[in-house]
Amino acid sequence: MNAVRVLRVMVVVCVVTTLFPTEDFLWAAGGDMGAGTEPLTDGSEAYPWLIEDFADFQVFANVANAAIYWAAGVHTRLMCDLDLDPVLPGRVIYTTAVIAPFMTISFAGHLDGDGHNISNLTVNNVQSCLGLFGSINNGAVNRLGLVNINICCSAPSSGKEYPYHGGLCGINNGLISNCFVTGSVVGEGNSIFIGGFCGRNYGQIENCFSTTCVIGLYALGGLCGSNDGVIINCYAKGSVTGAGNSRCFGGLCGRNNGYHAIITNCYATGYIAEGVNSADFGGFCGYQQDGQMGNCFWDMDTSLKTVGYNLDDFSPGIINNVVGKTTFEMQLPDTFLMAGWDFVGDDGDPADWKMRAKPYYPILNWQRDVYGDVAFDGVVNLADVALMAGQWMLTAADGGYLERCDLLDDDVIDGGDLAVLAGYWLYPEITGDFDDESGVNLADFAMLSSAWQAVPSDPSYLPVCNLNDSGASEGIIDLADLAIFCEHWLEN
Repeated sequence: MNAVRVLRVMVVVCVVTTLFPTEDFLWAAGGDMGAGTEPLTDGSEAYPWLIEDFADFQVFANVANAAIYWAAGVHTRLMCDLDLDPVLPGRVIYTTAVIAPFMTISFAGHLDGDGHNISNLTVNNVQSCLGLFGSINNGAVNRLGLVNINICCSAPSSGKEYPYHGGLCGINNGLISNCFVTGSVVGEGNSIFIGGFCGRNYGQIENCFSTTCVIGLYALGGLCGSNDGVIINCYAKGSVTGAGNSRCFGGLCGRNNGYHAIITNCYATGYIAEGVNSADFGGFCGYQQDGQMGNCFWDMDTSLKTVGYNLDDFSPGIINNVVGKTTFEMQLPDTFLMAGWDFVGDDGDPADWKMRAKPYYPILNWQRDVYGDVAFDGVVNLADVALMAGQWMLTAADGGYLERCDLLDDDVIDGGDLAVLAGYWLYPEITGDFDDESGVNLADFAMLSSAWQAVPSDPSYLPVCNLNDSGASEGIIDLADLAIFCEHWLEN
């Protein structure tokens, strides 16, 4: 049997093992929160509660169990991806936040997402504090992804206001790190303080991002509706739309409010749309009073905003190097290096950011460009298998161990990691997906159009749109690039 056939057999076996695991690899079921997997499980940092299936998640999210799983000092780890699509058996459209739905009962524990995703969460009701978490108070959430969430507060347009809505949480007064959210958060009528990631932040949000689209009336942001705490090393790429008479909305944050409000080393690229009689909106932050913002950027081309923020007349706070850039400038490493952003990982401190070889915006260092692409060549192929083979059965304690080959993050490179790689076999970067949103669509066509006939010396030139890298038309955005773009239309 030749090497190619052996590889094919290995890939097929890994895929089958992944899709149809044997009994030895099945997670415990029935809502035992890991007791069937690890008898010493007690909610401590060493032996956290384990969410191994949807039944466990229901136990964890039940408000009747708040004293057990949401209390200070209690640790829980998510061990699997969860799909909360309401069309699936046992799932629902939630009418409150899923966890800690009321300000009177907050989440004070520690949830480690362990790199897993919760997808298709849907929440819809006239209620304050909507999101996965309603209120986080002195708690911590890290390494968690929320994919394709749909949060809507369907409040009336007059009377009582319903505040604090976000993809991950309504209110945060804890620490959230290494998390992301995609989807939409919509506040109808008198819904206020709305963020793609967090409605109102009193705590700290670091190394997180959101591509969530946000719609509402007051204090709206692609990442956070209102920041009264600290936001560091974060970015937002979703659109922010203010309704008629809306106020205080921006690409990253709607309001930066108070002496303790600090935003640093962040950027925003989302389109900002104002309604009739809207006020105090900007490409980065809608309104600042007494806060501080430093070394931050917004994309003037994609946001269609040359104004990045508005300052209070009497208490403007501090602004230090908060600058609007073109898309071309936003995809240059020097833009961020000159502002002191950390792209260096060999200085004794792990890097916060990285940039891909092609012209792209910065992404957080913990993000994988293409899952399984351990060789970093933009596609999961034989080069990745070869690199992983050279690392076979190495542990984190061994010399030469490459952490990026440990796709399961379990400190050993083995068949489990190969199975993950096989599941993404030949998964490529998408030619023509200029805005890096995993699909070739009208947004990318708009970018191509904006750079039409531009050459490198033109301000409107976008290197990422120059798909044709050979021939007489190289160096100009023209029909040769459009032809390649059309070949990949609607790929995702």
